[in-house]
Amino acid sequence: MRKYNDENRYIFLVIGTTLFLGFQGCNRTPKPNIDKEAFMEKVQSAIKKPKSLNESVDSYYTLLHLAAIYNHIDAAQVLLDHGANVNVKDKIGATPLHRAVQAHKLEMIELLVDNGAEIETRAEGGATPLIFGLELEKNRKEVVNLLIESGADVNAKDDSGDTVLHWISFYNAIDVVEILVNAGCDLDSKGFGGNTPLHSAAKYGRPEIALVLLKRGAQASLRNDEGMTPLDFAKKQGDPKYESVQGKKEVEDIINKHINDGQSIKIDSDTVGNVLWYTVK
Repeated sequence: MRKYNDENRYIFLVIGTTLFLGFQGCNRTPKPNIDKEAFMEKVQSAIKKPKSLNESVDSYYTLLHLAAIYNHIDAAQVLLDHGANVNVKDKIGATPLHRAVQAHKLEMIELLVDNGAEIETRAEGGATPLIFGLELEKNRKEVVNLLIESGADVNAKDDSGDTVLHWISFYNAIDVVEILVNAGCDLDSKGFGGNTPLHSAAKYGRPEIALVLLKRGAQASLRNDEGMTPLDFAKKQGDPKYESVQGKKEVEDIINKHINDGQSIKIDSDTVGNVLWYTVK
């Protein structure tokens, strides 16, 4: 089993996220807007050659991927009606569903799922569409709910062993924590380096996420492969580029209160910029 290593973890999360989600470098992202009429003309031309429907049109994406990214419902329907593979993969193994989820396009997600898109398909690194859905805040709750209702496995692990509940702390996706927990996420699932979701919340300084996890029954005493508890992670100085220094201190206070006496805790969260009150039980 791999030992936990901050540098390796960052390589997986930061560079891996770049590969997954199309930020830059070896992964290119199309322009945010297109001439939909011109795009439909390309689709109409392509369906005359069915064998080419699942081929890349730009050395990266197929037409169905582009339709998903651009949320061109009519074009996607025409492609599917003429035999386009709904589960075709792009250069990093992402399907049109991954890309529709990445763009948080609810109608497109529904169209692809209704036409047989695989909910548990994996991109490079083992990223499921559900993991892709964490990146953007807009419509995130709706996207996550839709994927779960469509049968997404909330405990599916990526190639590093992490579940979506581990990834929420990287993205600080506090708005979907309760949704995922209510859907049956394993609160104490051990992922990369033997870390639980609470370890991740402590590492990145996510007090609100840590509170929810503890209130719902996450164990604060579990140790990772190096013998570290979530409290150890909260105390450990990290890279402020990725970890909230104030947030880590708040997580440390939360865990200590949870362990010692379960008192009400006042949290001045730099993440959301207001004062929140919780009772850790």
